[in-house]
Amino acid sequence: MKSLIFLMVASMLCLTSCIKSKEEQAYIGAQENLKKYQLKAPASAVFPPFKEITVTKKPHEAWNFVYVVKGYVDSQNSFGAMVRTEYEIPMIEMGDTWIRDISYK
Repeated sequence: MKSLIFLMVASMLCLTSCIKSKEEQAYIGAQENLKKYQLKAPASAVFPPFKEITVTKKPHEAWNFVYVVKGYVDSQNSFGAMVRTEYEIPMIEMGDTWIRDISYK
């Protein structure tokens, strides 16, 4: 009986902490995009916590919405020095994937 109660409580905790909002998902997608396409040393990237960045949901003419992620990342440049780079990346949801919207103005 105790193990059943423990499993129920653990399941509820996971559901509340494991499910991420669309804004959080867009932020994770933006991080992956930056690491893959823009950073010189992606393994050195240090992103701030979600509460320190801004994600704005805006209507989009071709898609339902675009999520504009604005924040910063600390990472090494070509010389190995840590630098802070600010960014603003429009992200759209395509099924289970988030991609950068290059047509966004």
